[in-house]
Amino acid sequence: MPPQPGPYSILDSHIHLWPASAANPASHAWMVPSPSGSSHPLASRHSIAEYISATTSTTSTNTSTTSTFSPPATPRPPAFIYVETDRRLPSLLPAITAPWKSGDEETNKKAEEEELARWAAEPLEELRFLRRIVEGTPSPFPSSSGNGDCGDDGFAPGDGDRMLGIIPLAPLPLPRPLFALYLRLAERTAGPATWGRVVGFRYLLQGIQSESEMRALVLGEDWMKNLLSLRRGRGGRGWCFDVGVDVNGVGVWQLEVLGEMVRHVRAREQEEGEGEGEEGGGVKFVLNHLCKPPLSPRLFTIPPATTSSTFSRYCAAISHLASDPNTSVKLSGLFSEFGDEVPWPLGKVWEHSRPWLGHVWKVFGPERVMFGSDWPVCEVKGPKGSWGAWREFVQEWLEWSGVGENGMREVWGGTARRVYDVGEWESVGGRWS
Repeated sequence: MPPQPGPYSILDSHIHLWPASAANPASHAWMVPSPSGSSHPLASRHSIAEYISATTSTTSTNTSTTSTFSPPATPRPPAFIYVETDRRLPSLLPAITAPWKSGDEETNKKAEEEELARWAAEPLEELRFLRRIVEGTPSPFPSSSGNGDCGDDGFAPGDGDRMLGIIPLAPLPLPRPLFALYLRLAERTAGPATWGRVVGFRYLLQGIQSESEMRALVLGEDWMKNLLSLRRGRGGRGWCFDVGVDVNGVGVWQLEVLGEMVRHVRAREQEEGEGEGEEGGGVKFVLNHLCKPPLSPRLFTIPPATTSSTFSRYCAAISHLASDPNTSVKLSGLFSEFGDEVPWPLGKVWEHSRPWLGHVWKVFGPERVMFGSDWPVCEVKGPKGSWGAWREFVQEWLEWSGVGENGMREVWGGTARRVYDVGEWESVGGRWS
């Protein structure tokens, strides 16, 4: 039997959390009710308590006859990387277009910071929530979600120890001075312990509908300077940038424009004398969810490789990104790219995913692919027990690929630990190593 992921050998590189008090459109603009008036399926508390429940469930949906993998009877919850949840911003940019003109310099700086804090109120509130998790100080308010104990925040002291890294929002469109001010404000809000766990940032590009708009944004000078500044984070170790584009929902051009952005970043790094070599000091990019390829059976017959121009463009763009040694990819999020007709059993998911995943696997290899569940988003279109189902899918892929024990260890945690530069979580005593 191939090696199974041990109790703490899994590092889930992509999960989201929010308290009951943030499970609403005021905190997350995307949590809008359906046209029929029913609430958004994720508009309730999704906390460490729920994550532990999801990851320790023994429910199995795998009907494959080829996989030898089955979850342990009493699995332990994995360590994880937290990824920002797209908290509401009222506009692309705050209403600060020029330095304040009245009062002395100190007053002007204070007014500018206050305006920026109002604009970024929700992302800063997200950092306060994460700070409570890290410091083990749950909100005293009871949960209004009906999710049982642990109150509004949904965690117990000590639960935060398994959160090995944090990827908050980085508002990269801001003018360079305001972006630097935002980072100082975010660091102060988070506190030293929580800020010390920040391993990267994300700014979602997947909602941009215009190719020219996206190109102007990500090739613009403010964006480029802000992105390049991430190299100097963590005391010179650098912060990663998690990339969210959507081939399925918007178009393959998003992936192609992303490739242009990475080329420009590398050119700028070379001009500045950084980033040369395989392990240079350049920005590390992490592609989320295989960049969301279109997987619905309504869109493609099998195999799509012979019928779809989107597939050929996707493969070309992915190959280009894989040629950059400081770019990695998350094996995550594929359940969300099927329509409402999600083709269970898992064998059908396998059938429709394999051409896309196969190309990603071929050009990146296990040393640059990391497991991520995209919990709880995976539960919206996935089956009951989606976290376990996705783990089974990934394990079956690894077995089919013949990657071997070392490759499995990379995907289940080694790649994420190396890319995000985080330690190992030990099951005995709850320590990092």
